[in-house]
Amino acid sequence: MVDVKESPIQKITGEGIQTADNHFDLEIIIFATGYDGMTGPLFKIDIRGRNGVTLKEKWKGGAAVQTYLGLTTAGFPNLFMITGPESPSVLVNMPIAIEQHVEWVAECMQYLREHDIDLVEPALEAEEAWSIHCREVANATLYFKGDSWYTGPILRANLEVF
Repeated sequence: MVDVKESPIQKITGEGIQTADNHFDLEIIIFATGYDGMTGPLFKIDIRGRNGVTLKEKWKGGAAVQTYLGLTTAGFPNLFMITGPESPSVLVNMPIAIEQHVEWVAECMQYLREHDIDLVEPALEAEEAWSIHCREVANATLYFKGDSWYTGPILRANLEVF
C-alpha cells in the first residue's frame, strides 16, 4: 500500500509504477480513483424542483446536502430517492435499506392516492432537523476524521471540483 499523497505517481512504466520515492514492479495495476457515492448519481440527472432549481444547485454541488430521511428534499415535490444522501443505508446492509425505503415510498404513494393528494414534499424545518441529526450522529463516529468516499460530498475528499 502506497500513500500517493505522500509519494505521488510520476509515471506508469513498462514494468510498473514510478512514484516520487520508489519504483514498484507490478504485473497488474488497479486504478481506484474514488467516486461520489452519495450525490454523484443524482447530479448526473438534470433533476429540477420548484422554480427550475437543480438538485446540484440546491445542494451547492454536494457541499450543502439536506434531505428528509434520505428519501425526499424540500423544493422537489414528488421526488423520492431510494437510499439517498443522509439515509442510514450506507451504515447497514444495503438490500435491507433498499427494501425499507421502497416499502416506505410505496405506502406513502398509496396514502396519497387514497386521500386524493397530488403533491408530497418535506417541510424545510423537518429537512433541516433531520440534517442536523445526521451530522450529530456522524460527528460521534470516525467517519469525518478521514478522507473517504463517505465524506466526499461534504468534505470534497474524493471529488475533483470543476
